[in-house]
Amino acid sequence: MTICRYSNVTARNSKNQELRKLSLELNRGDSLAILGTNGSGKSLMGKLFSGELTITEGTAVHAQRTELVSFERIAAIIEEDYIEADITEATLLNPGITALGLIQRESGTTSIPHELIERFNLTTKQHTAIRHLSTGEIAKSLLIAAMITEPDLLILDEPYDGLDVASRTTAAEAIDTVIAHGTAVVLILNRLEEIPAACKSVVVMDHAEMVISGEREIILKSNDLQRLFGTSRPLIS
Repeated sequence: MTICRYSNVTARNSKNQELRKLSLELNRGDSLAILGTNGSGKSLMGKLFSGELTITEGTAVHAQRTELVSFERIAAIIEEDYIEADITEATLLNPGITALGLIQRESGTTSIPHELIERFNLTTKQHTAIRHLSTGEIAKSLLIAAMITEPDLLILDEPYDGLDVASRTTAAEAIDTVIAHGTAVVLILNRLEEIPAACKSVVVMDHAEMVISGEREIILKSNDLQRLFGTSRPLIS
């Protein structure tokens, strides 16, 4: 079942940053890692998948239900909380929104996802105000919220940033679980070593264009990939 399809698409954002001549299709259960250096256009790809870009050429069919977890959103949440704390003169009696409150607000539900909270090691932090959480713990809260909504397409922009080694492993396992349930997953990454073993496909962006794409095992042995990322050996054997 096709989740989204882009055929010879050129698209831009409000700052006139542009993706050019992109053709790509995702099906139910697909997993795609999008790699690129800073300024390569990989984050624009996330915006394209979430329907935030203006299509100027080609044809685009977006996923019906999309969730995007990005560090832009995390930064906005932290800023909102600081502003709220300044306005209300936060005290122990008014600690602000907690991790659980954030999960429920972002997912639009009042249920408590005990299993996910436990898997992400947030059980002891779920009632802690987010101003007392690490960036990684806020990221985990947003990932839990995204999983609750059961989207057709889950977009994770730098999902491992701010997480410790154990939490990265937990996040990768949770992403594998989502894929197994039929959710298409797109991961936007800076580092080659962060590509999950279960990830089926890889796209490499350079100057806002797809310069390499294909199956993970083939792409990670590519001489072109090694040249772009400055490594002299295959990433997998």
